[in-house]
Amino acid sequence: MDETPVGQMTLKQLMEAMVSVLPTKEDFNTLKAEISQIKAENGVLREEVVSLRTMCRQNADTIEYLQNKAKECNLIFRGLPCSSDDPAAAVKTLVMETLDISGEIHIKKAFYIGQAKKIILAEFRSTDDKWAILKNTHKLRGTGLSVSQDYCPRTREKRAKLFMIKDELKKRKGEQIVAVVRNGTLLVNNTRFSWDLERGLECAGYQNAVTALNSISGENLGQFVGGLERTAHSTSENAEEHRRPRP
Repeated sequence: MDETPVGQMTLKQLMEAMVSVLPTKEDFNTLKAEISQIKAENGVLREEVVSLRTMCRQNADTIEYLQNKAKECNLIFRGLPCSSDDPAAAVKTLVMETLDISGEIHIKKAFYIGQAKKIILAEFRSTDDKWAILKNTHKLRGTGLSVSQDYCPRTREKRAKLFMIKDELKKRKGEQIVAVVRNGTLLVNNTRFSWDLERGLECAGYQNAVTALNSISGENLGQFVGGLERTAHSTSENAEEHRRPRP
């Protein structure tokens, strides 16, 4: 390149100097090829991310199922007198005297949860024993006692959201609507809804679960459900722990 000072260059020299530092057509072609390669690599990475997310969701669902399977013979008792050092005996007394269950109920083990000894977790020999108790929990109304199933934290978080929707429906519609939470499902007039920790409210067969819920209930619940979807997971888990347990 000519080292003549700029102020002493002719116009021709100045133009030639400028052209010499501009990228050539070959440079542009090389850059275009590199950009195309980067785009292709990004496309592959996006596909891998989607695949990994799907795999993580499947693994989380499997773990949740296995955790709940391990708890399927468990029940949580709240409100029982804590004077006894034998939680199994306290559960047996409730079963025989308050629930009036005459058949033999087999308790594998029972222990207090927390230092206050206000909560007992009991594991029964079979699910038959568990359901025999749950079918009679209506006899506990007005006693201050409660019995609920034992779920893993992920399921409790989902159920907390569904219970909030159920409570909002009952507040707005009262007896005009049937809304029941069973395990991880909210039944609204026989239509099943579920809660996904990433996607929020879902309903099989409907692209938009909120639209389906609005149609069934005759209410606009978009803002309410949207608020739940924005709520932090920790908040919803705390809500499940502090609400009255349901079987």
